[in-house]
Amino acid sequence: MAIEYFCCYHSYLDAMEQLNDAEKGRLFTACLLYSKTGESQQLGGNERFVFPFFKSQIDRDKAAYNERCERNVKNGKLGGRPKKPNGFLENPENPPFFLETQKTQGKGEGKGKGKEEGNNSTTPCGSGRAHAKDKPQKSKYGEYGWVRLTQEEYDRLLRDLGETELSRCIRYVDESAQSTGNKNKWSDWNLVLRKCSRDRWGIGTYQRPEHGKKAVGHDEAPTDFERDAIRRMMEKTFDDDVPDF
Repeated sequence: MAIEYFCCYHSYLDAMEQLNDAEKGRLFTACLLYSKTGESQQLGGNERFVFPFFKSQIDRDKAAYNERCERNVKNGKLGGRPKKPNGFLENPENPPFFLETQKTQGKGEGKGKGKEEGNNSTTPCGSGRAHAKDKPQKSKYGEYGWVRLTQEEYDRLLRDLGETELSRCIRYVDESAQSTGNKNKWSDWNLVLRKCSRDRWGIGTYQRPEHGKKAVGHDEAPTDFERDAIRRMMEKTFDDDVPDF
């Protein structure tokens, strides 16, 4: 297909700057005729010095156009440009990605049906809200509410430690976290309470009394743990028999 135009570039303005209007007109006409017929016109003014540059540019543009046309013809014989994906999978039995929900695909097939199918659809990663609902809730314990336990954790602690010891450990750990701003970064409160009971945290030191109760201090009767510690200390000091407490 023959080209029906020639490109007139802005850079031509600089080349024609010294030409008058008549010379510019003859130059433009000569370019049009050359582009259409391939024949050069006889020019007698100053435009004859500029025309060879324009003629060379027209030849280059025509060559590039013809090359593009030939390439398109070859591509057409090979089947043309590859088709863009249309969203449908060639092998629906083995899809590489998850398909759209039936609600999206079945628009217009009925509001009730589309809503039902949309609710039954699942995502590849599952539902985050469902996992959040299944996570057991934790309740706050202690005066300041630092200790957080699930009902199952509290019941196991109550069974393993007893009500009195569990209350003591909750009070001690809660007050310790409050006084330090949880400097120890406690997060597993179930484990912290068990360590408090096992290592006897707060035993023998002053503990803040609850309202209406006597403060716990050194004036109370010694515990079994303290009795054993005193006995071992006295056995190292005296040779005589150590009396029972």
